[in-house]
Order: sequence, then structure tokens, then C-alpha cells
Amino acid sequence: MKERHELLQMLHLSTGIPVYILNDKCNMQVSYPDIQLPKVAKYLIEQFHENGCDISHPLFLCESSVYFFALAQVSENAYVLLGPAGPMRYNKNALLESIRETAYAADMETILNILEFGSNVSMQNMVNTLRLAVHVIIGNVIATEHICMRFQEQRQINIGPHLVQNQFQEMEEQRFHTPKSYEDILHKSIENGDPSVFKEYQLNPVPGAIGRMSFNPEQQKRYEFVVSMTLFSRAAMRGGLDAETALSISDAFCQEMDSLPAPVDTTQLHVSAIHVFTEKVREIKQADTHCSPAIAACRRFITNNVQNKIQLSDIANYCGLSPSWLSKKFEAEVGVSIPDYIHEKRLEHACHLLQYTSFSICEISNILQYCTQSYFTEKFKERYHMTPKKFRDTHAL
Repeated sequence: MKERHELLQMLHLSTGIPVYILNDKCNMQVSYPDIQLPKVAKYLIEQFHENGCDISHPLFLCESSVYFFALAQVSENAYVLLGPAGPMRYNKNALLESIRETAYAADMETILNILEFGSNVSMQNMVNTLRLAVHVIIGNVIATEHICMRFQEQRQINIGPHLVQNQFQEMEEQRFHTPKSYEDILHKSIENGDPSVFKEYQLNPVPGAIGRMSFNPEQQKRYEFVVSMTLFSRAAMRGGLDAETALSISDAFCQEMDSLPAPVDTTQLHVSAIHVFTEKVREIKQADTHCSPAIAACRRFITNNVQNKIQLSDIANYCGLSPSWLSKKFEAEVGVSIPDYIHEKRLEHACHLLQYTSFSICEISNILQYCTQSYFTEKFKERYHMTPKKFRDTHAL
């Protein structure tokens, strides 16, 4: 038995998932870490039996996307309990919100401490750890399909009355939604990186109306803007802009909109966003037209990974070429070596960080994988003929 307890302790240490053995009176006989969850344990045992579980059928509970528990019966009057564990680190307010007014609030402080400072664990890891714990204790191998997976029951909302009322009002007011075909023109402007399409779009009256998402005019404007940024970013991705850049642009414009005072006017922000997305896609398409598909992919890989360590072998694997052949082909088509191109893209990114963030020059140097701040400053001066500090003083918003 001592060896089994040691194995369970090792299981906890290697996975970060709390492991307990408790009896049917909810008393914890073994706990790694050394904490108590008596009220939660009682609730989980009740759920275990209510869901028809037994020694061959453990229970996996995910009543919140923030955390989950798992419970298996290992004898007539003993159980092994795992959790709580969550897929990512949440702040305390988010955790409080998810636990408050649930059965888990009875052991609130303990659960908060575990989730706030514990390891991140996927559902699959939790299931695998549960199966391993059962095997350690009683030697049984539980099949995944025999685990009762219980997730939060979603409240069904009947939108029928709202739907009928909205459709009736729209017909009475002759107020119809803008045709998708008209929206597609705008999205094609971004997807093709063609600003001329947007100019034509602006000259024509908009048929129909944008959907009514709120009866509060102020909220309606903000909702419209967020929806637009979502659609614009997707159009830019279809045009070849990497997802991280597209989503970051969308986030930045949404944050800018969120800071606007009431009454909100998002017209200028909408136009600016369209221009930024269109220009980013245009730059990519122009760059790619002068390169073979493999070198275009190589350039995108470098652009998307300027904050990571980039090895020639990684790029070669991504492009499907040998490192030596890729180096020769890249320099022939782009006109600079791969290392020089990486520096170029990192320094362009450095300009954005200096202009739009409060990161220190040392932090930016580290973010962009420069070995020392002095080397970063040296390369920056070579390219822009001024120090990073001078650039920030001149260009910072």
C-alpha cells in the first residue's frame, strides 16, 4: 500500500493534478497536495451515484469550462478523486465568478488556491491520469469509453417570440438586412488587397440596413463595429495575412473603439481598419508575386516567427527544401540572405513595439531574440541610422 501511495504522489508531482483517496463518508485518507475538500467530495460522490457510475464506470465532471474533476470507485467504500484542474490559468475574478453559487463554493478558498497556482491540464490529460490512478490502486484498466463524461447542461433559450416579432416589425417598417452580396464586395476589397474596390463601394448607397443587435443605439454601434472587425480579419486571412497579425489588428481597433466616449461614432475607425487590412494583404500579395511559392512560404514563416528562435533547418522543413538549396534560392529571389532578412523583419517589428507599446528597449531586445541589448541597438542603428531610444522619442504615440 505504501508503494501505491508513493506512486500516486509521483503521479501528482508529474501531472500537477491533485489526487485524493477518500472513503464513502467523504473522509480523505490520502491527499496530494495535503488539503481537504470535504463538502465538494460529498457532492461529487452524490453525482457519481446519480449518474449511475460504478467500479467499472468512473465519472468525469466538467460543469464549468474553467475547471473539472474526475472520480472513480476503487472498492466498495473507497474512491480516488482527481482535481480540480483547469485547461488554462484564469484570474481570481474569473474563478470566483465560475465557482460562486455552485456546489463547489462550499470549499471556495481551497479550490481557488489550487486553480490559481496549479498546473494547466487538458481534459484528455485528466482522463488519462484518472485511468492511470485506478490502475495504480487496484490494477484495473478502465477504457475511456466507459468513463461517464458529464458536461454543463446548457440552458435552452426559446427565441421564437423574438424572431416572429422582429420579422413582423421589419416587414411593417420595410426594413430589410443589407444583402450579403453587397457586403461581399467590401470583403473582396480586403481579401484581394485592392483599395480601388473600396472606393467604388463608398460611392454607392448602402441597400438595406445592418441587423438590429440592440435597442440601445449606443450599444448597437459598438456591436456593429466588433462584428465588422471579425469579418474584416477573416477576409484578410483569406487574402493571405497570417491569423495572428489579422487578429491583433482586429483587437487593436476594438480596443480603440472601446475607449471612444459616448455618443460613439465609429465611422473613421471603420474606414481606417479597412485601409489597414487592405494594405497588409496588398503588401503580402506584392511580395509573393516576385517569389516562387516555396520562397513566399519561407518569407511568411519568418514574418510569423520573428519573436521565436528561427533555425534554417526549421524553415527548410516548413518549405520542403534542403537548407543549402533554400539558402541559395532565397538569396537569388529576394536579394538578401536568410539571416539578413530575419534581422530586417525583426527590426521592422521592433519599430512597431517601440512606437505602440511601453516595453523597455531591453524587453524588446529579448522579445525579438537578440543576444544582447547592445547588439540589438547596433543592428537597429545600421538600419535606421538612430538608436531605438531616439526612434521611440521621435515616433511614439
